[in-house]
Amino acid sequence: MPNQSLLTNNSNSSDFELPDRSTPVDRNSPIDPTETTAPSNATNPIELDDPIYVDDTGETYDLGILDTDASGVITQDLSGSDSLDLYQFTVEESTDFSFTLDNLSADADLYIFDENVELIGTSDNYDLDAEALEGNLTDGTYFLGVSSFDGEATDYDLTISSGEFALSSVGAGSSADLMSQESSLI
Repeated sequence: MPNQSLLTNNSNSSDFELPDRSTPVDRNSPIDPTETTAPSNATNPIELDDPIYVDDTGETYDLGILDTDASGVITQDLSGSDSLDLYQFTVEESTDFSFTLDNLSADADLYIFDENVELIGTSDNYDLDAEALEGNLTDGTYFLGVSSFDGEATDYDLTISSGEFALSSVGAGSSADLMSQESSLI
């Protein structure tokens, strides 16, 4: 049975409020913005089915249940009229994750929301700098959001890594050591 979108039940993509770049850092969030690099080994392309929801701001794709110890990359683009892509996924047990947004052709930002459409993490570096978030997610449904800054069209690669792959993708040092001034936690 296909997964049912939370969006079709009680919300739409306009319910996802994206913060401005002046949002203060909350160091108590489970998601940290980091200077994460995708693991160079075992990153497989993630093939997307048709979107489960489309409106005037963008598309929502269902990634299903994300396994532990996996890594994959989504290659996609945003156009001027499609300024937000959302990726819904489910976590069945507490797992470390890293999310990296790179290979940008224009400025874009990375967000993660919980199943209540509450923003729990954001990375909003400037220009073509890669965006990254990492942390532990407990069981539940989440949404990753990729948003173009100022509505500019951009290509992007979104790398999703979990378990051992997530841990191997983070550089040396603690999350606090890797924190970027342009990134913030909610």
